[in-house]
Amino acid sequence: MNLRLCFGTFITLLDLYKYNITQERFIAEVVKIVDPISRYTRDRTASNKLKKCQINFRLDSGYFNDVPSIDSVKECMKNNIIPFIDESKIATLILSLLYIIQNESRNKTLKEEYLKKYFSADPNQLLTEKEFVFSEFLSRILLYTLYSGINNKIGSDCIKFITEDFINEKISPYIEDCQWISPTETLVLLFREEFILFNEALENYAMRKFIEETDPTNQMNDECLENCENFLDYIRDNIWVPFGQNSIGKMLQMIQNFSQTLDDYTTYLGKNMIPSSSNPSVFIPRHRDENPRWAKNFVKTVYDYRQQLATIYDKACKYMLFESMDQTE
Repeated sequence: MNLRLCFGTFITLLDLYKYNITQERFIAEVVKIVDPISRYTRDRTASNKLKKCQINFRLDSGYFNDVPSIDSVKECMKNNIIPFIDESKIATLILSLLYIIQNESRNKTLKEEYLKKYFSADPNQLLTEKEFVFSEFLSRILLYTLYSGINNKIGSDCIKFITEDFINEKISPYIEDCQWISPTETLVLLFREEFILFNEALENYAMRKFIEETDPTNQMNDECLENCENFLDYIRDNIWVPFGQNSIGKMLQMIQNFSQTLDDYTTYLGKNMIPSSSNPSVFIPRHRDENPRWAKNFVKTVYDYRQQLATIYDKACKYMLFESMDQTE
């Protein structure tokens, strides 16, 4: 599915989670931020067509050169728009917008030069950020959709998919992986914090090299097992314990699954490998030479463990970048 980010799709998402305000007035309040005397603030038919991506947005002046400052737009968002958005749905709204951006980035339909201009980040940077201030994020989205030369009609094919059921289907796995900090209007994407720590630990303890390059069916240095133990201790102390106190989201579950699989793998190796007679710090398969059937089973089990670890990591990467939203788990 090719979702597109334009003013119409932006307004449609906002409209899903508004309350205590009519659609007509809500659209008018958003438009007033950039064009106080716009016809969309008083022409119900035009504003409805704008939301349905049937017409393009036109400034009353006709010029899009005078771009409002992010600070002025942010102030208007805080005072005139956010009070009408259900706070319990803010995480869903931010994640939905990021999902659309990810979808466009993957399909190469984003206007990247304008995304960099209004977000001060390229798509890869934006899709790995850990924290989003709600009013600022909405303000940057608004400027991007209106001042990037985006044809509002591009959203006409996907507007029908932007429903609560569709959004809940895509976003619900992530809700437990986020934390909303109301005093600062900040959504913290815990799953990205967890993944970054996880990824750094994989590098620091040479786990990638161990999983991808070390072949225990041939031999293995005892340093590998020591690195694994240290890695597991780090994951427990720096990810599982602090992040698991409040809730256990999907990313945390995947990291725990990876850790348990790694622990099972190293336990298996410890039981089925022995020190080499020529070098006690190097381990070799216990019955490799004298028992071909045992050796064949050992090779298969080692391969299966390594594949399991690679698969879990791949799923975590996709989840981190919202790519799992479009895949059947």
